[in-house]
Amino acid sequence: MWRRSKWIWFVGIPLLLIAAFFADWGYVYSTHSTPQKAQAASDPSVGPFETVKFAKGVVLITPSGQPNSYTAWYMTKSFWGWHVSGISNAVAGLSPQNYNVDFEPFTFDGQTFVWGTVMIPIKEIVYHHNGKTYTASIGKLSVWHMILPFKQTLFPHSEWTMVLPDGKTAPLFK
Repeated sequence: MWRRSKWIWFVGIPLLLIAAFFADWGYVYSTHSTPQKAQAASDPSVGPFETVKFAKGVVLITPSGQPNSYTAWYMTKSFWGWHVSGISNAVAGLSPQNYNVDFEPFTFDGQTFVWGTVMIPIKEIVYHHNGKTYTASIGKLSVWHMILPFKQTLFPHSEWTMVLPDGKTAPLFK
């Protein structure tokens, strides 16, 4: 009798631990099976209006829940599903006399995601770097984004221009 109950513990406890592990994994994975579900698990009050492939994951751009503010969520996938690897915020409605754009970069896996909001009518934002040109058009809700295929942390204002709706080019930063 004692021998049999001893084996039940030796077999039963590991089986219970394995079952608990898979139950937890199933729950976490189901709530994080897509980038949108993982973002909703972090902030269920807002949903993305734009999804952009970037580096080893995706960036979801959402309203932040605050007036005139947006959040970019960098999401990556692991064994446990999608999870937030980085967050960045941008503000709209800054004074157009002082700002043309709000500018927010973040770098992951050797690439740079630059994004923000525009305060004035702009057709296109242009970044000039090492003889190459990178462009971003203005999307929904005056939000723009650009992916640079290299790591960049310093952005001299002289490398940025904007194309106005009439086709004229002007410096992006005042």
